[in-house]
This record gives sequence, structure tokens and C-alpha cells, in this order.
Amino acid sequence: MTDVYGTLYRNAFLPTWEGVVRRRPTLPIRDQLLASQWWSRDELLGFQVRELRRLVHHAYTHVPYYRAWFDRIGAHPEDVRELSDLRKLPILRRIEA
Repeated sequence: MTDVYGTLYRNAFLPTWEGVVRRRPTLPIRDQLLASQWWSRDELLGFQVRELRRLVHHAYTHVPYYRAWFDRIGAHPEDVRELSDLRKLPILRRIEA
């Protein structure tokens, strides 16, 4: 006998809850994680660089604090081309109020 509840949960409830109700990309991220465990080192590094560049660009575009911070240090998101470029950026520290 098949697990009816488990099947319904995986194929109906979870995709509807995560994708439609919560509007989160949980299942595509899970699928990517399952696939990425078999990627080569070069594929993993390429993915990390793409995601880093996407994150830095998003922060610069959508967060005034980070845009001002980049402008103040004379940097631009396109300056981040590889993981080692992170060393060129100053470490942000949280100032307690």
C-alpha cells in the first residue's frame, strides 16, 4: 500500500503552500541542492561566483545603505568578479546603538 498522505503532501500540499500561498522558491532550491551535490569543483565555484555577483548587484540596486557604502569606498558591483574579490572589500561591522 502506498503512503497516500505522503504522496499528497509532497505532490499537492507542499508545492501549493510553498509556491502559491507563501510564494517562496523552496522546491526549486531543494531540487538545485539535490543536483549540486554531484557538481564538480569548477561547477560549484562557478555557481558561487554567479550567486555572489547577483547578491552584490541586488544589494547595490535595492539597498540605499549598501549603494552609499560602495560609492563611498569607490567600488561598484561589477568590481566583484570572483570570490577572492571579497578580500578587497572592507568588513562591515554592526554598530550597537
